[in-house]
Amino acid sequence: MRKSVRLDSSDTRVANFGLTCACALGTSYANHIDKCGWDVAKALFYVRKTVENGWSRNVLAVEIAGDLYSRQGKAVTNFSLTLPEPDSDLAQQLTKDPYIFEVQGLAEKYRETELTDAMCSNIIRLLNSMGRGFAFVGREYAVELEGKEYRIDLLFYCIPLHRYFAVEVKTDEFEPYYLGQLQGYVAACDMVLNTPQENPAIGLLVCRGKNAPLAKYLLGKIDMPIGVSDYELLRKVPDDFKSKLPTIEEIEAELANMEKGDGK
Repeated sequence: MRKSVRLDSSDTRVANFGLTCACALGTSYANHIDKCGWDVAKALFYVRKTVENGWSRNVLAVEIAGDLYSRQGKAVTNFSLTLPEPDSDLAQQLTKDPYIFEVQGLAEKYRETELTDAMCSNIIRLLNSMGRGFAFVGREYAVELEGKEYRIDLLFYCIPLHRYFAVEVKTDEFEPYYLGQLQGYVAACDMVLNTPQENPAIGLLVCRGKNAPLAKYLLGKIDMPIGVSDYELLRKVPDDFKSKLPTIEEIEAELANMEKGDGK
């Protein structure tokens, strides 16, 4: 006799949601969404992002593997204190913690200039790391204010907020004086780059180890909108280097030849 299985309300909700994903995005997309398991909120997040950003299946798979759901909007900021609503909420959601930067040809030990070089070697990948709505303005962007030149590591323009994003990249752990340096960049954007159509700029410090309690306390004393976030690196093997690597078949053949030689 066939045994019937009864689904409770949460089981039914997940089953219905899976069917909805398959109908809205297609079965191939739904197969990736299934990796979210029973977490409907997480699955819905990726469905919404896929629709909003027009993600391909490969991009969706990468974002799920990189756990964007847990990183989105998690930077330590003072936006709720320094930006009006709804800009404060939107700006917060545009941040990530940590940022994951895909780089190529970067040694294990590197300087800040080498890191930004690697980050900017592919602008499309860099913009994907920042998220939707950012336009790249420049690297080591020079702004002169009161006879002094400021060079901003990475300068973006956030289209939804109509604000410049001045990004300072540090390869070591958070230090309080980094915030003072970043405030200078934000002020330079406001005083030199902004037109009457622009809103005040935002600063973002990206470093290795943000020391959240200290950063949160110090940001509460600053009247400029600034955020602090960690970063991680995803090292990409160059395509020309991949072509020089032996295939699995070649490795197996070489091992077989070695075994024959040992048996002589």
